This record gives sequence, C-alpha cells and structure tokens, in this order.
Amino acid sequence: MEKELEGEVSRWREERYRERLSRIGIPSRYASAEDGRAPRLAERLVSGDATGLYVYGDVGSGKTYLACAVLREAARRERYQPRAFGAVSMLSSLKASYDGRPGVTVEEIEAADMLLVDDLDKPRFTPWALETLYEIVNVRVENGRPTIVTANSDMGGLVGRLSAGDPVLAEAICDRLVGGAIAVRMEGESRRRWLDAE
Repeated sequence: MEKELEGEVSRWREERYRERLSRIGIPSRYASAEDGRAPRLAERLVSGDATGLYVYGDVGSGKTYLACAVLREAARRERYQPRAFGAVSMLSSLKASYDGRPGVTVEEIEAADMLLVDDLDKPRFTPWALETLYEIVNVRVENGRPTIVTANSDMGGLVGRLSAGDPVLAEAICDRLVGGAIAVRMEGESRRRWLDAE
C-alpha cells in the first residue's frame, strides 16, 4: 500500500512538472535538453547563490541548449515557474501588448521566477527596446529573480551591441546582469549539421 501511494505521488509530481514545462516557453527543439551542469547551476540560481547566468560563445556551441536544461531543472521545484523567450520575440510581444494587441506584459516577464532571454545580442535596440530591457533587468535584480542570458559575445561585446541605442543605459543593463552572475563560455564547433542525402 505504501509503495502504491509513493508511486501515485511520484506520478502526480511528474505530471505537475510536465505542466510547468509546457508553460515555460522552451522551444520544442530543446524540450528534452539535459546537461550535467544544469542541476548545480539551477540550484545556485534558485537558492540565490547567484543572481544570473550569462552563457556566451560561438554560433551553434550549445548556449541555448544549456540554458534550457537549467530552466528544466529549475521547473522541478514545486510552485516555481521559469519563463523562456528569444530576445527578438520577447520585444515584439511586449511591443504588441503596449499597442493593445495580444502579447506578454512587462509585469509578466518581471514576475517570472527565473527568466531566460535567448540571443540578447540579436535585436536592433531602439531607445524604447533599451529602456524596456533596462526596466525588466532592474526590477528582476532588485527583487532577487535570476535571469539567464545567452549571446554570441562576451559581456564587453554585448555592451557594444546595446550601446547603439544609449551607451549609458547599455552599461547599466550589463552591469546589473553581471553583478553576482555566473559566466559560462561555450566552445567548439557548431552542433548543427546538414543531414545526409541518403
């Protein structure tokens, strides 16, 4: 009887975990992402030991894969709801909500227990986009909510990329992302490959 009850509880927990995963926004390509570093990184972020994670490296080096694996690990905690967005789609969705169309709100992004912003170096940063990003990052840091960022360049390169909109604001955003965060450099050839014709 006790083993049956344990089995039921285990199934119920797994079902709840799957429900949380479905709401995170992890792209289907990374839905089963696992990495040996992910459990420890997730624990450090959830516990507050680290304020964020900056994963950078060459195209195809596994940045998004690692970041999604960390989110999946974080979602194993009951009542813990991480969110994932590509930077371009996040800003587009925010703009839509500002314009009265369906989209995610700044408040929803700020409130996520853990946030992944993938490819932060990809959007064209207008003054509006930079101010919005600053607001999100600042509120998250002030409230102790960890943020994971992926980019191709190191933090100096990201500052340069964001500086096109406003150098002072770019510096402030990156300073907040760095403070207390873990940096992981991904190296190696692209994991993406052509398929054989046969």
